[in-house]
Amino acid sequence: MGFGVHVLDAVEQHTHTVILLHGRGSNGEEFVEDLQGMTTSSGQSLFAHFPGVRWVFPSAQTLWSSQFLEAMSAWFDAPSLTDISKNKHLQVPGLKSSVEFVRGVIQDEVARLGGDAAKVVLGGISQGQATALHVLLGGSHKLGGFVGASGWLPFADEVEELGSLAEIQGGGVEETPVFLGHGTDDEMVDVKFGRQARDVLKAAMVKNLTWKEYVGAELDGHWFKEPEEMDDIVAFLRDCFVDSLGSDLKQSSMEWAWLWPGGNAGPAWIGTMIDALLPQAMDRILDMACGGAHAAAILDGRVATWGRGLIGHEGDSEKDAAAVVVLPSVVEFSGGHRVCEVAAGWNHTAFVTGEGDGRVVKAFGLAKRGQLGSLSSEELNKVASPLAIPSLDSYTVSIVAANGDHSAALSGNLFHLLAGSGQLYLWGKAFDDQSGAYVPFLGSEELKFHQVSLGWNHGLGLTEYKGWKNTVVSISAGSEHSAAVDAAGDLYAWGWGEHGQLGLGHFSNERYPCRVVKYGQCQRSRDIVITSV
Repeated sequence: MGFGVHVLDAVEQHTHTVILLHGRGSNGEEFVEDLQGMTTSSGQSLFAHFPGVRWVFPSAQTLWSSQFLEAMSAWFDAPSLTDISKNKHLQVPGLKSSVEFVRGVIQDEVARLGGDAAKVVLGGISQGQATALHVLLGGSHKLGGFVGASGWLPFADEVEELGSLAEIQGGGVEETPVFLGHGTDDEMVDVKFGRQARDVLKAAMVKNLTWKEYVGAELDGHWFKEPEEMDDIVAFLRDCFVDSLGSDLKQSSMEWAWLWPGGNAGPAWIGTMIDALLPQAMDRILDMACGGAHAAAILDGRVATWGRGLIGHEGDSEKDAAAVVVLPSVVEFSGGHRVCEVAAGWNHTAFVTGEGDGRVVKAFGLAKRGQLGSLSSEELNKVASPLAIPSLDSYTVSIVAANGDHSAALSGNLFHLLAGSGQLYLWGKAFDDQSGAYVPFLGSEELKFHQVSLGWNHGLGLTEYKGWKNTVVSISAGSEHSAAVDAAGDLYAWGWGEHGQLGLGHFSNERYPCRVVKYGQCQRSRDIVITSV
């Protein structure tokens, strides 16, 4: 039997592809079934963590095994797994043809992603890792990442046969992030062979190499360790995807959040009205936002809200508007599309639903300042069920923001925003405290935006302006203070500082951005979100 490919298409907009090679004696379809039965510590499968990923599982051809003396599915003939250098000449033909086949699969996926190889991750387990490593070392482009488990590198002691290390480095392997995991109790492929592969990659000057050892995996240690290794792989892939697309990919990468709920208003996922001094876990989160006394989150593609229901933000007109909802309640609305973005103001909520050009912005809650974007001043002051904002229907809105009594949106898909070509629309209470705008209006004819964030009486927009020494990659606005993270990972804060919310070691206000001092060797910031104080 010849080569084949089994595919799991992305359930949302296709942003990345992961190509995984099975081990000897298996095939792509069986590999999928095996992985679907495994979960991370959150209880989700690997696939559920990344709805925007297209998963490709190539199948090896059928070859004669000189070890088992029978025909079987294999990427190449491996006469021995205790002496991986045994009968090398038998390994070459199958390995060569398999490498060429996998390269063709990669080329097809790169073409699907507009020619961007950095959005393709390659990997495999056991003999699949062994084959994929040769694809990586002989490649000509930087990939988005590489994931290997319980495998080895054929001809590791003769890596010069692939070319000099300088030539290998020139192919881009040194820029490709690599994750390798191996069980110390692996009875099929000794961990020493995994370590040998790691050392070869170090010699090839791979800049981002993660090596993990585990104990207690199934199949005598020759499998993924559940859930620890699955958690590590999810974290690794998340970093790879964020690096290639930027922090805007939050709907595909954020899996959980920690909350410090104030119990008297009820925004407590844990179902209590007691204040929490320590963070409480909330899982299955794709996006979330905190308002004045309520919170909203995207759970499995649906909006759920909880907290104070005084203005009907729970999205159910049949409920008592003054009630406090202590557990997330799903917001029902027409259309049936998945929700991809949510924002919360002081007393209102907005979200984006749908895909591509068919995206719709809907809002509910307090309406008297125009923050819902679809009601005139003579109409209802508050709305308990989501209403569409018709004036935004002709735009592809990817980001919404809200705070106080005003709202904002950026038009353009994710790639437009990353390129700084998004248009800003505003509505609700004016910053000069005059009458509000009840219909969204274009914020600027000249400027294009990556991100937008709203404070109580101010707003921040991230454009292509080069005024800072280091490029700003993330912004966030609180009630009367602001924060930004630059490309070097440094955090800056400015504005109202009476309560120490600027983190600058004093309680004074700051008119200009000030760098927040890092303590010890803490990890550099990647993103920042602040809310009212």
